[in-house]
Amino acid sequence: MDRDALSLVREGMSDCFVVGIDWDFPCLLIKAQLAGAAGEAVTLRFHDVVNVRIDMDFGKLSGPGLTWEVRVTELEAGRRRVCFDFGGAPEGCFELEFDEVTIEA
Repeated sequence: MDRDALSLVREGMSDCFVVGIDWDFPCLLIKAQLAGAAGEAVTLRFHDVVNVRIDMDFGKLSGPGLTWEVRVTELEAGRRRVCFDFGGAPEGCFELEFDEVTIEA
C-alpha cells in the first residue's frame, strides 16, 4: 500500500475540489482527481473498487464539488471504505470500498 496516498486521503482531503471521477476499465479502478486547498492537483487511483455509491445533488451549483469531510473506515481483510462528504457544496457524498490507493504521477 502506498502509505503517502493513504495518509493524504485520511488527513489532507477536506476542503478540496473534486474535479473528476474516471472509471478505468477493465481493471475496475477509480481515479478521483482532487485539487488541494493550496491549489495543487493530485490524482488518486483506488484499486479493486466495489460498492460505489454516488449521491449528490448539485441543484443550482455549478463547477466542482468542495469536500467538507473525508472519512476512511477499516473493513475486514485489509479493505477500506472512503466517504467524500460535500456538506452542502453540493449536497451529498460519494463513497467506495477499495484495497489500495496510489498517487498517479
